[in-house]
Amino acid sequence: VYDYLLTLDQEVELVWRAKWNVTKILYLATRYLPFVDIVVVLWHQVMPNMSLNDCSVAYKINGWMITLGISLAEAILTLRTWAVWNRHPYLTTAMPALFIAILTSTLVVIGLFLDSLQFVLLPIPDFKGCFVSGGDPILWWNFALLTGYEGGRCSLPALL
Repeated sequence: VYDYLLTLDQEVELVWRAKWNVTKILYLATRYLPFVDIVVVLWHQVMPNMSLNDCSVAYKINGWMITLGISLAEAILTLRTWAVWNRHPYLTTAMPALFIAILTSTLVVIGLFLDSLQFVLLPIPDFKGCFVSGGDPILWWNFALLTGYEGGRCSLPALL
């Protein structure tokens, strides 16, 4: 919050007053979605008497929101890379294709992972929040996909 307040005057002047475009929407969504994320995180971490279904719903919402935030940030980095390389025609085709392929794979993996999560109710007095007891280790693929995408995004322009 401190960082947001430090730069708010510049943001109002340079972003809010600028005309609406895709980049502005991506920026604002990336900048302000974490405030929504924190509400969901607090919900599944500190709410008393959550049912197993409540935990599943909260974790799924949180997982999809984190995935959305990362995807939006990657879209911004992809656009910046494309712009830095003078909107080269090869990158105009290759970068969106690579982005869509990785995003699709990421969405499949996160969906499988979130559906595999298991929760237990702990018999601890005054325990708040959710306790994850298991899940498919498939999630590591998303880190591998993101690392591969970053490598491709950074090295693709070098092939020009």
